[in-house]
Amino acid sequence: MGRKCHDSSWLVLIAACLAACTGDESHSVDLQAAISAALDREMSDHPEVRSAAVQVHLLSRGIVARASAGEADTTAHTAMTEDTPIRTASITKLMTAVMVMQLIEEGRLALDSTLERLDGVIPLDRLHVIGNVSSGRTITVEELLRHQSGLADYFFDGPVGEDGLTPYLHELVTGPPVVRTASELVLWTIANLPPVAPPGTEYHYADTNYVLLGLLIESVEQMPLPEIYRTRLFSPLGMSSAHLECYEPAPAGGVPAHTFYGDLDVTGLCLGEWGGGGIVATLGDVDRFLAALSRGDVFQSRATLDTMIPADEIQPGLGYGLGITLRRHAGMEFWGHDGSFGCFAYYLPGTDAIVVATVNQVNTDVAYLLRDLVLAAQGAGQ
Repeated sequence: MGRKCHDSSWLVLIAACLAACTGDESHSVDLQAAISAALDREMSDHPEVRSAAVQVHLLSRGIVARASAGEADTTAHTAMTEDTPIRTASITKLMTAVMVMQLIEEGRLALDSTLERLDGVIPLDRLHVIGNVSSGRTITVEELLRHQSGLADYFFDGPVGEDGLTPYLHELVTGPPVVRTASELVLWTIANLPPVAPPGTEYHYADTNYVLLGLLIESVEQMPLPEIYRTRLFSPLGMSSAHLECYEPAPAGGVPAHTFYGDLDVTGLCLGEWGGGGIVATLGDVDRFLAALSRGDVFQSRATLDTMIPADEIQPGLGYGLGITLRRHAGMEFWGHDGSFGCFAYYLPGTDAIVVATVNQVNTDVAYLLRDLVLAAQGAGQ
């Protein structure tokens, strides 16, 4: 779970979170003190983190507290700010899932829709083969959303080499620069990684699932995925910095903070995350998306959001539904999504608050940072 928090810092956090105060102004001051203490602790406990930014938004009170630390560009020594764009990584999955559910509301897809419409786009008969059984044509939208397709994760699955990298990452780092299309990502998976289970039998987290969902969305909408994100989410919600990295030009000021895989700076590498993790956006952009989602504004019916939130757990305290992660901790419940670069975005129903953060580093435990921000929001929301 990571290193233990320093006792003195934890006392500062508790004091800030639980101090008796009156009026929104004092709540705002306490919240700012709490998140600043949480960020300082993360930077102190994890020297591998070069930059970090956090934001907590108490929606019903209109209170926003933000903090940042470190350098967004360690070569140019550019300071990290709360408005620096970040690689949202798998927070992208939540946005992709929302668009899938929008299409389901419109009657253009269904949870039991299969991949047949992608016949000819990808080799369905070779997509998922165990023994002599080919299941590529039977995988459903719901299985993809829930990570129950049985497909391997091209990004993190496979044997780790002496360089500490999986086969896919090793090729990216050591090979010539490449921007793989979604179909090429699927083909790479078919060629290099066998399925892990029959469809519908177990949970196995895989970016591959959301690459396929992105292809399905494109097939239904008959337009490129970046344009669909912009039409359905970015423009309506005012997510002005948001874009699909490597697959469309970045807007002015849209260059993200440097990102690291341990000591390896992977900035500039087109990681091929696409519909599974390719969106670059600011904390504010992510906050706007999650606020709209929490209100049900992105759907025709609030019931659609309710169906996405998991009722069952895949492990104690953690559930995964239709693109939404649900966490339970110390009597608190909150939902949203994590991302591989130490980023997360969660909505806290009990306090009507949003917490968003990044540390721009893959190999860093952010469990305490998430807990601290949730406690800060809970304390300020009382």
